[in-house]
Amino acid sequence: MSIIDFDLVNVPVEYKKINIEDFDSNYYNSTKEFISPNPETGYISEELMPILIRDLDVKNTTVINAGTGQGKSKCIIDIVSEYANKEDYIVVFALPYNNLIEQYFEECKTIIEENKIFSLFHIDKPVNENMIGAVNDELDIVNSSNIDKFKIHILTVYALLENPGEDALFQSNKRKKYFRNLIKYCENHNKKVVLIFDELHDSIHTFKEEYIFNLWKFKKVVHKNYVISATFNEASKEIIKYLSEFTDNTIHIIESKRIVIEEKQGNLHLILHQDNSNIIDNLSLKRLFNRLIHENKKFDVIVYSRSQLKKMQKKPYFGIINRSELNFCYNDIFSPNYIRKYNKSKINIGTNFSTGINITKENHTLIIILPPSTNIKYFNNKGVFTSGYVSILQAIARLRTKGDIYIVMSEPLGIQENSLPFGIAEKNKITELFEKYQTLGTIEYSDINLQKQILNDAYTEYTYNIRKAKKYKTEVNRFGLNTLNYLEKEQFILKKGERYLNSDYFNGDLATYMFYISVTNQLSNCKLKSIDFNPDIYFQSESLIESLRYNYYTLVNSAY
Repeated sequence: MSIIDFDLVNVPVEYKKINIEDFDSNYYNSTKEFISPNPETGYISEELMPILIRDLDVKNTTVINAGTGQGKSKCIIDIVSEYANKEDYIVVFALPYNNLIEQYFEECKTIIEENKIFSLFHIDKPVNENMIGAVNDELDIVNSSNIDKFKIHILTVYALLENPGEDALFQSNKRKKYFRNLIKYCENHNKKVVLIFDELHDSIHTFKEEYIFNLWKFKKVVHKNYVISATFNEASKEIIKYLSEFTDNTIHIIESKRIVIEEKQGNLHLILHQDNSNIIDNLSLKRLFNRLIHENKKFDVIVYSRSQLKKMQKKPYFGIINRSELNFCYNDIFSPNYIRKYNKSKINIGTNFSTGINITKENHTLIIILPPSTNIKYFNNKGVFTSGYVSILQAIARLRTKGDIYIVMSEPLGIQENSLPFGIAEKNKITELFEKYQTLGTIEYSDINLQKQILNDAYTEYTYNIRKAKKYKTEVNRFGLNTLNYLEKEQFILKKGERYLNSDYFNGDLATYMFYISVTNQLSNCKLKSIDFNPDIYFQSESLIESLRYNYYTLVNSAY
């Protein structure tokens, strides 16, 4: 592993902004406030909490756009505490993952009695007796006579939108009964519901039109929405629009500047792998595993697909580790009941903790194996990193304390200097670094906040391509026949937009994006310290033997 011999490029941290202009003023009343993190701690509570307290009783959809590790979740728990002490309010969390249910259940227990908290696990059959929210099977927890004792409800977005999954037509009867009783209770007792959508970026696939329709059952009782994420995307904006319809189309955006505090950054290491066909056979990765095992250090490994995990299991990576210390965690799509969750007391290797899990162990090591690069632009088989830059940022952010993060990835493509939006010095430095480590080919820099226009252009092309079909349809009387509509713009963005943008952003090349954010110091929890890279070696004919001998001994010595 070679320690870098250059200074990182000092440019502002880039992030997706949510702007007033994203919401047509003819239909939406949107406002925006900016807040700044504490320059010493990086936390935003000093500025965020007064705003949230001020607007506690204001009916609106509040969007909190703040970076990972800035204390968003802590502020939300504090604001939930305020609502819990008010007689008229009921709080409903809508989360993308079950592990976030467990996390918020534990955090809510610090502000209110446990018997006033309802979790989705009260409805669904517990996996074991120790599961969070497990109750006695004889207790009908969804009975209307019991629903009034809960001040906080912690659910998944799937459940709230009554999405039954791919293999069922309806939700379970227990879930249907629970929601029916909850809505009836709120309507009959004039309760105001506060909906909290955390990590919204991981829920966009759930917001299909048929399921958004189900949410309208809450129309008369919703008082406020909180929409929270560190990594918003264009599809998120469409969901915000849908949700704001329950709050009189009123949207308030609170956006935090992203800053990097060097004292809070761990060490980032890039391992550039040149053989894309067999990325787990990387020699440096094997050495890293050997060192961690011999030093008895705890670590976790995020792989991009289950197939990669199975290949690793066949290799002698973990032979000297006690099998009881390993947790191979993934979801089996062919066995829906098989879910091996992250276990904080073990070495976790798998696919299902790239988001929604906080690793808080001191001096921990996190290894992330990205999918290999491909020259097929619309190739989307990237496993847990299919969501592109969002999934990379979320995976890296799993390590919440100072430690070491190793990224195994392909070599980056080059970046075109004139496409960079910086001064001459910064442009020169960035392209110089890319040239030192790049593989063949170059791409243009991508501005994350120009994606709205890219989707506008894409939708214009989409409607242009179907213009003749639209014209012919309007000339025919189809009354009584099957519904036949083309995608409206919001559904086009929700269904197709992010996949299209992921193939466009940095040309869809995850390694190039990863290298860019590394050399420009974009990550709050880690800073680039080393790059493992084996450049191509060129020999002169007049010194061939001497050069071969030198490079051979250099390679052999580096293996020990």
